[in-house]
Amino acid sequence: MSRKNRIGIDISQLNFGFNGITNYIRGLVDLISGSEADLTVFQNSFKKILPFRTAVFKFPLRNFSLRRNWDNAVLPFLAGLYGIDVMIFPYFNCPSKGKFRKISVIYDLSFLKAGSTTEEGAAYFLQGTRNSFSNADIILTISHYIRKELTAQFGEEKRIEVLYPRIEEGVRTRKKDPFLFLCLGTVEKRKNPQAVIDFFLRVLSAEKRAKLIFAGAVRKDYENVFLKSLNGPAGRGGGAIRYEGAVSEKRKKELLDQAAYTFYLSSYEGFGIPVIEAISYGCIPIVSDIPVMREIGNKACVFTGMNEPGIYELPPLFDDAFRNEFYIKGGDALDSYHDSEKAQAEHFLNLLRGTGNGK
Repeated sequence: MSRKNRIGIDISQLNFGFNGITNYIRGLVDLISGSEADLTVFQNSFKKILPFRTAVFKFPLRNFSLRRNWDNAVLPFLAGLYGIDVMIFPYFNCPSKGKFRKISVIYDLSFLKAGSTTEEGAAYFLQGTRNSFSNADIILTISHYIRKELTAQFGEEKRIEVLYPRIEEGVRTRKKDPFLFLCLGTVEKRKNPQAVIDFFLRVLSAEKRAKLIFAGAVRKDYENVFLKSLNGPAGRGGGAIRYEGAVSEKRKKELLDQAAYTFYLSSYEGFGIPVIEAISYGCIPIVSDIPVMREIGNKACVFTGMNEPGIYELPPLFDDAFRNEFYIKGGDALDSYHDSEKAQAEHFLNLLRGTGNGK
């Protein structure tokens, strides 16, 4: 009887809480642990994060030069030590060392296109992405849009596979506050919080009962700009706009249960997990009209501009027929999404088993 395929994955990023990348890593762990593979997770802290067989190594990651050493030297050594057959590197970089199949995850090109990191960080992610195209057997990404972007940037498509993030199935139908709008996620320049405020003030002029909650940490380099926005035009909202700051997972779910609408007016995204998550909670997303939003949200979203929301006609958001139509569209979009995700997941598991196309 042959032994199970030994899969390894670096989960060190999970030390840093919940965000798009950490949610994706958790989804990968859930998917693999539910298959016939023998999973070992690797992390850089003695604090155990997940209840799996774990190889630990005390190693700080916030310093990019130390992170390179972890990626390029320590992980290949540990993978060899544990007899790993396939190693997943879920943070943009793939080392050259190691006699095992390698899978690298690249989420987007925001470090090149959206100014979402420091100069040192952009250099780290760019070199790591180049390493992935040089060394990985499979490059995993999160949308067909990013697959096209990676192909255009690096000139290769064959090894790039798409696997959507895992999202809860089914639309929740709890009673909503029909006047509550939610903007969930990190507050930074490319998320266009000013456009959110401008759109909401137009809503508020038509419906005085409307309320907006921002929930998410503000990036330090954007904090002053955001607070100025809240104290400026937002002040004209007369208390209708509230900022809660970073929220727990429990509070996030409470807000999604309550909100009728969510904003996601980002100028650049690799995917946009909050959009599908919002649909799964029965919210209607108001999103920027960018390609990836068309891919994942399709007809279940209200599309608007990023910097000029006024050029888009304000829809009848508080009309029952309008909302009911979007709830139906949301269910259809979610079914389509899960059908795609399930097919992608089975294909990915076949790749792990070695029955799919590799390098």
